[in-house]
Amino acid sequence: EGSTFLRGFEKFGLYIFRTTNYFISFRCGEIGQFGKGGHSHNDQLSFTFNYGGKDFIVDPGTYCYTLSVDARNKFRSVTLHNTLVVAGKEQNLWRTNNLDDLFWISEHRTKSKLIQIDTRLIAGEHYAYSRPHRRIFSFEQNKILAEDILGIDGVKYLYFHLHPDVVAEIQGNIVYLTNGNIKVSLVFENTTIEIEEYEYSPQYGLLVNAKCIVYISWNKEIHWRFELDV
Repeated sequence: EGSTFLRGFEKFGLYIFRTTNYFISFRCGEIGQFGKGGHSHNDQLSFTFNYGGKDFIVDPGTYCYTLSVDARNKFRSVTLHNTLVVAGKEQNLWRTNNLDDLFWISEHRTKSKLIQIDTRLIAGEHYAYSRPHRRIFSFEQNKILAEDILGIDGVKYLYFHLHPDVVAEIQGNIVYLTNGNIKVSLVFENTTIEIEEYEYSPQYGLLVNAKCIVYISWNKEIHWRFELDV
């Protein structure tokens, strides 16, 4: 009861945690093709979250490759993943000179690596910014504790892209998330929380309107957590 199952796909850079109650994926690793990243997105230290069989935090998808240069680069950008963002900064860089650029990373900056992993904790870092960004997840039966560390001054943004079926309600420093009859609380340190619109792509060529939680912090260490109704 409540035990955590861990599966790691080290060469791909994806790690899976599953308990009797929830499922989390965590992205930390190579971008593929010897750093060229033909299919890679700027998703380092991003995660997805399913609880009670319901998707809550999702990867927004791919949508297209060559149909639209803007859409292709939008969906692989850091702001369309569930990770920490510094305004105006991408993780890895790409060019926009021709259609071939839609399939490559021009500058691999993240160089992500796993710091620690066991059945109760995972920690990873990337190096795209002027200081390392470290994200730590600690897993309990009815809580998931998270910490983001980035030792630079200025504002940071945490993005949480919700599944289209999720309803979000902000009350103070807590966002109450509901998907069907399943409820989860997302708890932050203060009340600088916004809900934005985004477009979720469950398959190529399809867009669905959904909500994204954006948490704004000036701290160099940011703590947040999921509290589960178990």
